[in-house]
Amino acid sequence: VTATHGLCHLLGFTHGSEAEWQQKEKAVLDELGRRTGTWLQPLTRGLFGGS
Repeated sequence: VTATHGLCHLLGFTHGSEAEWQQKEKAVLDELGRRTGTWLQPLTRGLFGGS
């Protein structure tokens, strides 16, 4: 999930709004999951103890 988050940045996506960002990140994770059979969720605020 963290690698996908970084990949989105490398592709030029920015944190315009949290909802917009999560939508883009989820689309990438959904496609990755479809191809690999994994179930991944986007990073969310507070996931690692931050705010």
